[in-house]
Amino acid sequence: HDAALSPVQNGARLHQAIAALAPGRGLAIGPGTWSVPNRLDLNGIGSETAPIWLFALDPQQRPVITRPDAGQNVVNVGSNAPARYWVLRDLELTGGSDLLRLYDVAHLWVDRCHLHDGHGVGIAANTLSTHHLWITRNEIERPGPGTGEGMYLGGTNGASVSYSVVAFNHVHDTRAAMPGQGDGIELKQGSHHNWILGNHVHDCRNPCILVYGTGGNG
Repeated sequence: HDAALSPVQNGARLHQAIAALAPGRGLAIGPGTWSVPNRLDLNGIGSETAPIWLFALDPQQRPVITRPDAGQNVVNVGSNAPARYWVLRDLELTGGSDLLRLYDVAHLWVDRCHLHDGHGVGIAANTLSTHHLWITRNEIERPGPGTGEGMYLGGTNGASVSYSVVAFNHVHDTRAAMPGQGDGIELKQGSHHNWILGNHVHDCRNPCILVYGTGGNG
């Protein structure tokens, strides 16, 4: 982070550095506010032995990643091309529309991140089917005044989440959501082979944890 530059200028530098990442490489992001001016999409194919990492240089001072407008998601994963074997750790996401939106994604670990004060959903995985997600030890609060779910996993269009773990997260204060919305953790119909355990979920407008059926998927 260059204190002589604006948050948007620093955000453009961050975007460029992320785009240059290759499998097996990581980017340690320093403290400060990084306001990404253009659509930020994480994509690329890592592997089990060579994942792609984004993490805080100092876990006690999370880098703040945001957007300068409320109409765009803060971080998209796999929207322009598939994303496999990514790790996001100790990041702070705020502003924008959805805070973290997943598209063509598998083998993603989101750990110890703080997602708050957006205008949509905290973590959304409801466009395409995803699998092998590990969402652990994050705090999600005040995700937004729209649908406002802390996590929206799977979709009404047949998208599902499978073989995933949602554990030890703190999800709270979704009361600003629209009427009939604002679940803490919502797992949609057709999702299967998931573990949801050890989460602390409270002060939600809709159910704290809402789980549908597996749609015959075991």
